[in-house]
Order: sequence, then C-alpha cells, then structure tokens
Amino acid sequence: MLRFRWHTYLTSYLPHQNALERALTDSILMIYNADKLYSSNSQQVIEELGSIKTYLFEKCNELHNSQRKWRVPKIDDPIFGEFILLQEKPSTNLTGILLAGPLIRNSQSSTVLALCLEVLHGVLLLHPPSRDYFTQVHNMEMMISFLKSESGDVVNAAVQCQVAILVRNVLNFRLSEALDGPKIICELLNSPATLRTTKMKILEFLFFYLIPEEGTLDGVSSENHKNTKEKAEILKKYLRNVDGLVEELMRSKPFGEMDIQW
Repeated sequence: MLRFRWHTYLTSYLPHQNALERALTDSILMIYNADKLYSSNSQQVIEELGSIKTYLFEKCNELHNSQRKWRVPKIDDPIFGEFILLQEKPSTNLTGILLAGPLIRNSQSSTVLALCLEVLHGVLLLHPPSRDYFTQVHNMEMMISFLKSESGDVVNAAVQCQVAILVRNVLNFRLSEALDGPKIICELLNSPATLRTTKMKILEFLFFYLIPEEGTLDGVSSENHKNTKEKAEILKKYLRNVDGLVEELMRSKPFGEMDIQW
C-alpha cells in the first residue's frame, strides 16, 4: 500500500477542503492535463509532457536563483508546494497517472517514452513517496525492461530513472536486485553496442549503487540494508574491476561523505 503523508494534509487543510479542491482543480489544469496525457495523438502527448518538463525546469531555476539550500520540498514550500500538494493526492499524483495510462505501458514512440521517463525522473526526485509505486513488482519489472530498449534515448532516460526510483528506498533496491536490475545494467556496460553517453550514465549509476545504506527507513530494519562490500559482490558477478570502482568511489566521493543516513 502506498504510504502518503496524509497527517500534514489533514491537519493543515481539512477545514478548508472545498477551497482546496477548487484550488487543486485549477492547479492541475495549469500544470498538467491528464486527458491530454491519455490522448492517442502522439504530438499532443509530446506537447503536454514537454509542458510539464518545462514547468519543472522553471521551478528548479527559481530555486537556483533563490540561492536557497536544496531540501526535499513539502506542501508548504514556496516554490514547489503547489506541485507537491498534487502529488500527495493519489488521484492527481503524476507518477500514478503515467504508470496507469498508455504512455509508458503501450507507447510505440521512443520519443514519447523517453520524454515520459525524463518527467518521471524529475517527479520522483521531488516527491519521494511516489517511489513507493515501484515496490509493486509489475511496475519495477516494466521500468527495468526499458533498459533493454533499442532506443539509446530511452535507455539513457531509464538508467537515470532507476536512480530516482532507488534513492533512499531500500525496498526498491532489494526488489531491483531480485529482478536482475544490476545484472542488466552491467550487461549494458559490457556491450560494445552501448553508446558512450549511456556508458557514462551507467558508471554514474554504479557509483550511486555502491553507496552503503545506513540507518533505517520507514520501518525497514537495518537487516535489509547492504553495505558497499555486499553490493560490490553482486556487481562482481557481472563486471570486472569492481574493486577499482569502489576505490574511486571512496577516493573521489562524488556524492559526499559515505556516512549517509537513509
């Protein structure tokens, strides 16, 4: 079951529920239109996805220009609050809309699929609870299947999306491993047919993957967490010189110190 943080919503907004629903409807129409996302017209879908991507890009620019330190936004955030409020409501959660519709599951257009994954990547980084959709096996299987696409753009977007799905979500890490996610990514890296740009993104993913998981997350016991050594042993089944990757991770620390609390 999805774990949405309803306590904040109920405490702050229930007394103004009718006003909230009206504001929510207006916000949805301003940010994204679900009917257009379900359209059979590929050009209309591309335009709508492009509009969402532009909206998120502009909000990120606004954050950058404010020189405010990054933190995961909540519904009271002055920049992202309106968007986050939409994600807290299951019926307007963009991840849910994209996963339930034909865009991802049945798209015949690599352009549409890649753009859809790019949007999903941004949404998942902004709204961590949406990552819980991928604790469902069929959703994770589908996302891993895109790593096998013949389109380089789709594969690039799928690799980046894997980071957004897994970050600080131990259950998703373990499910991805169980479904051979790391194996498929390593096979891509080993393949001479894989584009150089894709291999660079895969290396970034592997550095991210090797980060040790510390602490607890949403009631997940520390027994389910893996350290760098355990993850390296998984990668060694499919890659050479994993020890070199680990040494580089510890030396350069591309994600900061390794005592990250999950």
